[in-house]
Formats: sequence, structure tokens, C-alpha cells
Amino acid sequence: MIASLSVLLVALLALVVVSSEDVRAFKHPLTDMPGPAEDVSTVQYFPNQPDLKLPIGEVITVLCHFSNEGSGYYNISGVMGSLNAPIDFRHHFQNYSYKPFGIVVKGGEEISLKYTFQLHPELDPVDYQLAVTVFYDSESESFSNTFFNQVCWSISSVLVAVTRCVLIFVCVVVDGGVVPAHQRIRLRHDRVGPVQSGQHRTGDSSRSVCVLS
Repeated sequence: MIASLSVLLVALLALVVVSSEDVRAFKHPLTDMPGPAEDVSTVQYFPNQPDLKLPIGEVITVLCHFSNEGSGYYNISGVMGSLNAPIDFRHHFQNYSYKPFGIVVKGGEEISLKYTFQLHPELDPVDYQLAVTVFYDSESESFSNTFFNQVCWSISSVLVAVTRCVLIFVCVVVDGGVVPAHQRIRLRHDRVGPVQSGQHRTGDSSRSVCVLS
């Protein structure tokens, strides 16, 4: 009986030691991040919020354009973001999920990465410091680029919904009557006539435009 208790005690102590080592080994991705590589450049873009007015409670998409300007390759491991206080960056409101990629970008290649996150519905509509970082590795070293790190304006999702309704149901007076804006646009289109793809008509003049998809 005593021998069995001794074995059980030793096993429990070993489990505690292993658990403590695991805790010490864990390192949060946003803690003590490595610096950027000299031959990598990144650019961000918010396709739905180019004015950086982020709606609270809605899913937000940010794109990271990653360009490898060197000769070696980099393995993009993932992207992660956080929402912080603009006065004290150490104060975190939210840490967003780490999105793994596992994509290899060779020298001279570039790629765009999509990362989505959501401002908590109970956040106040005030200014926040948003930071989003891409993590990547070479054969022998780890790197990170914080491709977005600045103050954003957060707005209530209710205000966003009301604004959208106003824009959709805006009416104009045409020929003594009131018609919805989308019908007015169709009427104008019918009067002007079809426009060829890649052309923009203004009066009697036209100019070529380039659309990237």
C-alpha cells in the first residue's frame, strides 16, 4: 500500500514538472516578436473600410500584400492582430485569432493574404489602436512585419445599418414624381446608352480605365 502511494506521488510530481515546463515553453505570438526581413515589404488594404471606420460587431477584412524582394524564399506561417488602447499600447482590448497560412513565397514573388476579425459587439464606439502582423520564416531565422499599426475609428453597427438604409432608399424627384435611386440610375443609364467595357463616358468624351480584379 505504501509502495503504491509512493509510485502515485512520484507520478503526480512528474506531471506537475512537465506541465510547468510546458507553461514556460509557451510564448504568445504577439510577445517579443522578431523584426522584419530587409528584403520583404508589406502593404495593407481594407477593401470594405478604406476610410478606416470600422463597424463594431461586424466581420472586417484586411488584405496584406506580401512582396519578397530577395533571392531566397520565405514561409509565411500566419497572421494575427490585436486591438489596443491608443494612449497605452500595452492595454489590450482584444487579441484576435492566429490564422495559419503555411505558404512559401520564393524570391521575386508576391502574394496577398486575407485576414478577418471582429470588433466585440460590446465595445464602445471610440478610437482604438489596431495592429495586424504577418509572421514568416527563412531557412534559419524567424521574422514578422506589422503591416498595419495605427489608430482607427470604430462606429456603431446600428449607425452603419441606418446609413445603409438611407443610401438605399434615398429618393429623387424625376418628372414630377418620386422614384428610388436605383431606378434613377437605370433611367440615366438608358438615356446615355451602353458603355463599352474598359471605357468611361463623360459627355462626348471617353477615356480608358483599368480595372484590377
